[in-house]
Amino acid sequence: ASELSEAVIVNPYDYDAIGVALKRALEMPKEEQHLRNRIMHQRLKRYNVEFWAADFIKELHNAVLETIGINRQISIEKDSHRLESAYRNADQRILLLDYDGTLVGFHGVPEAARPDEEIKALLTELTQDSKNTVVIISGRNRSTLEKWLGDIDGLYLVAGHGLWVYLPDEKKWNMTVVPDSAWKDIVRPIVEMYIDRMPGALIEEKDFSIALHYRQCESNMATNKIREIKETLMDMTSSSAISILEGNKVLELKDSRVNKGMTASFLIRRNDYDFCLGVGDDITDEDLFAAIPEDGFSVKIGLGSTSAAYSLKSWKSMRKLLRRLTEISRENDQSSPSPGQEELS
Repeated sequence: ASELSEAVIVNPYDYDAIGVALKRALEMPKEEQHLRNRIMHQRLKRYNVEFWAADFIKELHNAVLETIGINRQISIEKDSHRLESAYRNADQRILLLDYDGTLVGFHGVPEAARPDEEIKALLTELTQDSKNTVVIISGRNRSTLEKWLGDIDGLYLVAGHGLWVYLPDEKKWNMTVVPDSAWKDIVRPIVEMYIDRMPGALIEEKDFSIALHYRQCESNMATNKIREIKETLMDMTSSSAISILEGNKVLELKDSRVNKGMTASFLIRRNDYDFCLGVGDDITDEDLFAAIPEDGFSVKIGLGSTSAAYSLKSWKSMRKLLRRLTEISRENDQSSPSPGQEELS
C-alpha cells in the first residue's frame, strides 16, 4: 500500500474508516483524481522488477560509498595546528559558513533556528578583524538572513543557495543570475499533495525555489514518501533546468544554475586571499567545498560521503573552532605594534 499512497487506503476491518474513505473518494474533485491516478500510473510503469533491483543495488552501493567517505575524512580537530597556523599567518582571510546545522542546531520548525547570543558574538568578533571576510552562505531567504544577522556590521550574506548576495560595502542585495520560476506553478500542487499525506511536513516557498521540510515526520513514512516525491518530480523536471537537492531532512527544488559554489567562487576571486575556510553540513554544500582552493580548508559537519577534506562532529564542534579563531585574532591584535611603535622602530 505504501507504494500507491495516492490511493485512498483503508483498513478493511475498520468499518467506520471504510465509510469515511468511500465518502472521501466519491467527493474527491476530478482534478485530484486525475492527478493521483497519473502519478500512480507513472510509478507502476517505471518501478518494475528491473527498476526495483537496480534501485536496491544502488542503495547498497551508496551505503558503501558513504562508509568510505566517513573513513576518508580527517577531523579538523586532529589537524588543528595546520589550520591555526594558516589562520594566524594569513594577511587576507575568507570564511564561508553555512548556517543551519553548521552554526546552529536543527529545529522542527525552520523559523525556530534563530541565532543565539554566542554565535552572534562570535561572528561579530570575527568580522571586526580587518583581515577577515566573513560570509554566511545559506539556503535561507533574504529577509530571514537580514532579520537575524543583518545587524552585524561588515558581515556578507548569501541567500537562496547562492542566488542573492549582500555586499556590506554596497549595502544592498545583488542577484547572481536571473532564474526561471515558471516551473513552480507546475511543481507546487505535487508537493502540496504529498504534504497532505505527511503529518508533520511543511512547505517553504522562497523567491525561486520550493523546500519540503520533513524533520517532524515519522522516519519510515518520510523515507518512503520522499522517495516517491523524488521519482515523480524527476520525471516532471527531467527536461528542465531544475535540480532536486536532498539536504538534512529537507527536499528542495531550485534552478540548477544557482548553487553555493558559483557564488563562493565569485567572492573568493574578489580578493587575494591566503586563507580560505568553507564549512557546511549537507549535499547543498558540496558545490561550496569544490570552490575552496587546494590550499584551503573544506569542512563537513557530521557524517556522510563528501568531497570535503575535513570533518567535525557537530555544530557544537564548529562553535569551538570559531571560538579558537577569535582567540587567535585577539592574540594577533595584541602582538601587532601600534602605528607610533612602528615609526619608533
